[in-house]
Amino acid sequence: MKVFGEIATDLNYFKTIRFEKEYFERYVISKQTGPDFVVDFELRILPAKKDTITVYWIEDGPTKQCIQYIFEGIGKFVGFKNRSSIGVDPFDIVISNAIIHPVDFKPARHVTYTCSRLNEIAFEIGTKLVKHNSEPLRLNEADSNNTALTSLTSYYDILLPNRKMERIKLPSGYRCYKKFEIEKSYGETPFIIFSATNNNIDFRNINRLEISFAQNVNGISSFLSLIDGLTKIVNDIYESGYDLGGLKICILDSNLKGRAPEFSEHMYWFLKELLVHNNEVDFL
Repeated sequence: MKVFGEIATDLNYFKTIRFEKEYFERYVISKQTGPDFVVDFELRILPAKKDTITVYWIEDGPTKQCIQYIFEGIGKFVGFKNRSSIGVDPFDIVISNAIIHPVDFKPARHVTYTCSRLNEIAFEIGTKLVKHNSEPLRLNEADSNNTALTSLTSYYDILLPNRKMERIKLPSGYRCYKKFEIEKSYGETPFIIFSATNNNIDFRNINRLEISFAQNVNGISSFLSLIDGLTKIVNDIYESGYDLGGLKICILDSNLKGRAPEFSEHMYWFLKELLVHNNEVDFL
């Protein structure tokens, strides 16, 4: 095993991702119609031994052919998170046993899909922390109207056990509005507008996170795009030793015509930042 290269990483972020456990997989993605490509290699993520992101590799012919592009994809992942104001703590990653299909070998695909897969792994298994920031949390305000609220006819609940631990919640009567947008270089920019509020006013709702949305293509697509992030933040807060107070999420508007999982991570980070700023905790 040899060092292929190191990637410097900035630690001066209020939101960070950290790999604390070893993780291994064989990553394979391919397309067999149109412009064909195959990306196929093993990766192992380990807690860092240095203060940089260190890329190791186990040398063989196929891995030698693609390691440079995998390395670039790892760097692209770090830059992608930094542009979203999220830091990536140092970690080690070992690349090995690549398989190359000579006709379908596309260097740019190795860059793109390495970046994409690391982003998915980081969201799934990485420890995600938001530190308390003295600067005010910036919100994109969206207008609430009775028409939007009365059109929300579908509901989904996530139960919130009360274990008599310190409770993380929004202030009584608090409501905020947020518009999420995902930049696209082509076509219409997808967006979701939602409101978040505590639901402790109604004692029956104190131990649940309620999601309401319209029973149409846009509402259902938005719900499916956000549910993973909402489930993950509930699990992470409980694993951190806190209880979560009742929350209500109303999906007011969107232009989605299908599931867009990118929104889950945006919802996760926004809600965690919102809860940190409204509770006396140093980080969450």
